[in-house]
Amino acid sequence: MQRITKQQGFTLIELMITVVIVGILASIAVPSYENYVRKGKRGEGISAIQMILEAQERYYADHRSYTNDLTKLGLASPYISPQGFYSVTAKACGNGLTQCVEITAAGVGGQAKDGNLVADTRGKKVRGTSDSW
Repeated sequence: MQRITKQQGFTLIELMITVVIVGILASIAVPSYENYVRKGKRGEGISAIQMILEAQERYYADHRSYTNDLTKLGLASPYISPQGFYSVTAKACGNGLTQCVEITAAGVGGQAKDGNLVADTRGKKVRGTSDSW
Protein backbone atom coordinates (compact mmCIF):
# COMPACT_ATOMS: atom_id res chain seq x y z
CA MET A 1 0.00 0.00 0.00
CA GLN A 2 1.35 3.34 -1.03
CA ARG A 3 1.11 6.25 1.25
CA ILE A 4 0.14 9.62 -0.23
CA THR A 5 2.03 12.51 1.32
CA LYS A 6 0.98 16.12 1.19
CA GLN A 7 3.29 18.58 -0.43
CA GLN A 8 4.52 21.21 1.99
CA GLY A 9 6.20 24.52 1.09
CA PHE A 10 6.48 26.32 -2.22
CA THR A 11 8.03 25.31 -5.49
CA LEU A 12 10.82 27.36 -6.96
CA ILE A 13 8.51 28.57 -9.76
CA GLU A 14 5.92 29.87 -7.29
CA LEU A 15 8.61 31.65 -5.34
CA MET A 16 10.10 33.26 -8.47
CA ILE A 17 6.66 34.48 -9.65
CA THR A 18 6.12 36.10 -6.25
CA VAL A 19 9.52 37.80 -6.41
CA VAL A 20 8.77 39.16 -9.90
CA ILE A 21 5.39 40.53 -8.79
CA VAL A 22 6.93 42.22 -5.74
CA GLY A 23 9.68 43.66 -7.95
CA ILE A 24 7.16 45.15 -10.39
CA LEU A 25 5.14 46.68 -7.57
CA ALA A 26 8.30 48.15 -5.98
CA SER A 27 9.46 49.63 -9.31
CA ILE A 28 6.15 51.51 -9.49
CA ALA A 29 5.84 52.47 -5.83
CA VAL A 30 9.38 53.72 -5.06
CA PRO A 31 9.55 56.52 -7.69
CA SER A 32 6.05 57.63 -6.74
CA TYR A 33 7.05 57.76 -3.08
CA GLU A 34 10.26 59.70 -3.85
CA ASN A 35 8.23 62.24 -5.84
CA TYR A 36 5.80 62.58 -2.93
CA VAL A 37 8.69 63.20 -0.50
CA ARG A 38 10.25 65.84 -2.81
CA LYS A 39 6.90 67.59 -3.04
CA GLY A 40 6.63 67.60 0.74
CA LYS A 41 10.11 69.12 1.13
CA ARG A 42 9.22 71.85 -1.39
CA GLY A 43 7.37 73.66 1.40
CA GLU A 44 10.70 74.42 3.05
CA GLY A 45 11.95 76.18 -0.09
CA ILE A 46 8.74 78.18 -0.44
CA SER A 47 8.92 79.17 3.23
CA ALA A 48 12.54 80.32 2.84
CA ILE A 49 11.68 82.42 -0.22
CA GLN A 50 8.72 84.03 1.53
CA MET A 51 10.85 84.84 4.57
CA ILE A 52 13.49 86.50 2.38
CA LEU A 53 10.87 88.42 0.38
CA GLU A 54 9.46 89.79 3.64
CA ALA A 55 12.97 90.82 4.72
CA GLN A 56 13.45 92.47 1.31
CA GLU A 57 10.27 94.52 1.81
CA ARG A 58 11.48 95.69 5.23
CA TYR A 59 14.84 96.60 3.66
CA TYR A 60 13.03 98.45 0.85
CA ALA A 61 11.01 100.47 3.37
CA ASP A 62 14.26 101.70 4.96
CA HIS A 63 16.47 102.14 1.86
CA ARG A 64 14.02 102.64 -1.07
CA SER A 65 15.71 99.80 -2.97
CA TYR A 66 16.11 96.05 -2.76
CA THR A 67 19.41 94.30 -2.18
CA ASN A 68 21.10 91.39 -3.94
CA ASP A 69 23.31 90.87 -0.87
CA LEU A 70 21.50 88.64 1.60
CA THR A 71 24.02 89.56 4.32
CA LYS A 72 22.43 93.04 4.40
CA LEU A 73 19.25 91.26 5.50
CA GLY A 74 21.10 89.51 8.32
CA LEU A 75 21.33 86.18 6.48
CA ALA A 76 24.17 84.08 5.10
CA SER A 77 24.81 84.31 1.38
CA PRO A 78 23.76 81.90 0.00
CA TYR A 79 21.10 81.19 2.60
CA ILE A 80 20.66 77.49 3.36
CA SER A 81 17.15 76.49 4.43
CA PRO A 82 16.78 75.14 8.00
CA GLN A 83 16.88 71.44 7.05
CA GLY A 84 19.38 72.00 4.23
CA PHE A 85 17.12 71.07 1.31
CA TYR A 86 17.49 74.44 -0.50
CA SER A 87 20.19 77.01 -1.18
CA VAL A 88 18.63 80.46 -1.65
CA THR A 89 20.21 83.36 -3.57
CA ALA A 90 19.09 86.81 -4.72
CA LYS A 91 19.77 88.73 -7.94
CA ALA A 92 18.40 91.76 -9.74
CA CYS A 93 15.44 91.09 -12.00
CA GLY A 94 16.01 91.03 -15.73
CA ASN A 95 14.62 93.54 -18.23
CA GLY A 96 16.57 96.43 -16.68
CA LEU A 97 14.27 96.78 -13.66
CA THR A 98 16.15 98.39 -10.80
CA GLN A 99 13.38 98.16 -8.23
CA CYS A 100 12.99 94.40 -8.38
CA VAL A 101 14.87 91.45 -6.90
CA GLU A 102 14.52 87.79 -7.83
CA ILE A 103 14.92 85.09 -5.18
CA THR A 104 15.92 81.59 -6.33
CA ALA A 105 15.81 78.49 -4.14
CA ALA A 106 17.86 75.73 -5.73
CA GLY A 107 17.35 72.20 -4.46
CA VAL A 108 20.29 70.54 -2.71
CA GLY A 109 21.03 66.83 -3.04
CA GLY A 110 18.00 64.73 -3.94
CA GLN A 111 15.79 67.81 -3.85
CA ALA A 112 17.58 69.14 -6.98
CA LYS A 113 15.35 66.85 -9.10
CA ASP A 114 12.38 69.00 -8.06
CA GLY A 115 13.71 72.03 -9.96
CA ASN A 116 14.36 75.58 -8.80
CA LEU A 117 11.78 77.73 -7.07
CA VAL A 118 11.86 81.35 -8.23
CA ALA A 119 9.93 84.36 -6.94
CA ASP A 120 10.42 88.08 -7.30
CA THR A 121 9.14 91.25 -5.67
CA ARG A 122 6.69 91.79 -8.55
CA GLY A 123 4.75 88.67 -7.54
CA LYS A 124 6.13 86.17 -10.05
CA LYS A 125 6.33 82.61 -8.70
CA VAL A 126 7.77 79.80 -10.82
CA ARG A 127 8.97 76.24 -10.15
CA GLY A 128 11.30 74.87 -12.78
CA THR A 129 9.51 75.39 -16.08
CA SER A 130 5.96 75.57 -14.72
CA ASP A 131 4.13 78.80 -13.88
CA SER A 132 3.32 78.02 -10.26
CA TRP A 133 4.68 76.32 -7.18
